[in-house]
Amino acid sequence: MSISPTVGFVRHEFLPPSETFIYTSMRSLQRYAVRVFAVERLSREKFPDGEVTALRDQPLGSLEALLYRATTLSPRLSRWARGVSLIHAHLGQTGAHALLTAVRHGLPLVTSFYGKDVTVRGSRLRLLPAYWHFAALAPALFRRGDRFLALSQHMRGQLVAQGCPESKIRVVPLGVDLSRFQPAPRTTRARTRVLMVGREVEKKGFDDGLRACARARDEGADLEVMLLGQVRRGPGRCARWPSRCAST
Repeated sequence: MSISPTVGFVRHEFLPPSETFIYTSMRSLQRYAVRVFAVERLSREKFPDGEVTALRDQPLGSLEALLYRATTLSPRLSRWARGVSLIHAHLGQTGAHALLTAVRHGLPLVTSFYGKDVTVRGSRLRLLPAYWHFAALAPALFRRGDRFLALSQHMRGQLVAQGCPESKIRVVPLGVDLSRFQPAPRTTRARTRVLMVGREVEKKGFDDGLRACARARDEGADLEVMLLGQVRRGPGRCARWPSRCAST
């Protein structure tokens, strides 16, 4: 019986509650086994599966986590890498941290970009410690990395503009297997119900959605809006539209 190759996922925080897409991609692999390396393990009840090596769960792991954050080096990461056939780093800054280990162990390195990590080098975020290595090592990552995954053609173009070889980039949209779901019977109602789901951050478009709904109501549409979101700090973007939110 042949042994399946092992893909090594690297995500420093495994996983924030909203990153179901990474967990789903891990569990969806059928031809490969998966091992995970992380600095810290989060949301264990929501994401219980997986063989996860988390530094902060190990003896003296907090000290090793500081070493890893500062230098991209970790003895445990090196030992973990000996048991995988390929490293798949999730987020650009994670790819920068995984680069030296991949090179030392002769492992292919795949880096997935998801949004903010594409633009961080051109923003003030690059001045934050969490992004220092990525800001400095991105040219080496693009040169030595084997494959880069982007969610859209626009993101692909942004990576090319930053010096990533176009031949190394693949566009892989995040998708959902709709065959897993069966539509519920629809009840007839006079009022239209609009559902918005996501974190209340600018890129999710809640502001645009609320403006559109407000305009539709002003023009006579009978509708209600339901928001399902997560606010990390502060009152949330919906607070900019208190009358609209209260009336819907």
